[in-house]
Amino acid sequence: MKKKYRQIVCAAATVILMSSACSAANPDTAYKEAVQTMAAHPEGEYVILLNLKMPITSIALADTIDLQEKPFKVKSVVTLSSLNKTDSPFAAVYVEQDGDHLNIYSGRSQMDKMLWNKQVRPLKNKAPLADAFGTERSIMSGVKAVDIVGLNQYKVVFDARRIYDNTDKENLEKEGLGSQQAEIAAQALQALQQAGDVSFVVTIDPKTKRIIHVDGLLTDQVQTVARAVASRVNGSEKAKALVREMIDHSCMTITVDSKPLPDGISIAVPKMVRKAAEKN
Repeated sequence: MKKKYRQIVCAAATVILMSSACSAANPDTAYKEAVQTMAAHPEGEYVILLNLKMPITSIALADTIDLQEKPFKVKSVVTLSSLNKTDSPFAAVYVEQDGDHLNIYSGRSQMDKMLWNKQVRPLKNKAPLADAFGTERSIMSGVKAVDIVGLNQYKVVFDARRIYDNTDKENLEKEGLGSQQAEIAAQALQALQQAGDVSFVVTIDPKTKRIIHVDGLLTDQVQTVARAVASRVNGSEKAKALVREMIDHSCMTITVDSKPLPDGISIAVPKMVRKAAEKN
């Protein structure tokens, strides 16, 4: 009986080791499967946290996004906190599919009040947006390398050359940005490109094949963009030197956490938001 037990244990251990070896040999496959799963079924709650630390202060921006596939609805609430202030609502967005168009309700905080406006974006047809989820074939576009760095953790490197394209400014204008806004956005993208490749550590749940956590350091990127913006600002050489010093001693991190939608959560556009947006 003991011999039989040892054989079973050895067999199980062999299977586990072989599975681990197979997984370790195919980090690209594990990451691609997770991205495909998330693209086909994005429903869930996502919490994006940006932390910016500077010599004189620190700022944290948190965006909690709740997404429902059918009927398609999205709710996003952004809060902002600094060294001396507690979390406060900064902005909010509600999106809903209504037949062949999207209703987008955007709110921004002003004088402790949320000001709302409504935009309508046409769709190609009335088909549920969820029907098209997962049909994108270039899901690995821009991924330069995927390596295992821990248990169910992968370092994903994105090619900086894919961040900016010569047609981006024109496309931004087509999306509704003014010429000057599109120019600034294009310059920011170019600055990001110059900062080099971007890497994140991605944690994947092996059972659900979903990405549950992302961790990244964006210091090089934020410093490069900040320098590009600062170079366009007029001021004395002393003031410019002070700004450069602040930029050089700043750092930024980003985390993204994903989980199923909380039970009983409401993503519907509140009546008061609809009424307030109609007035503007």
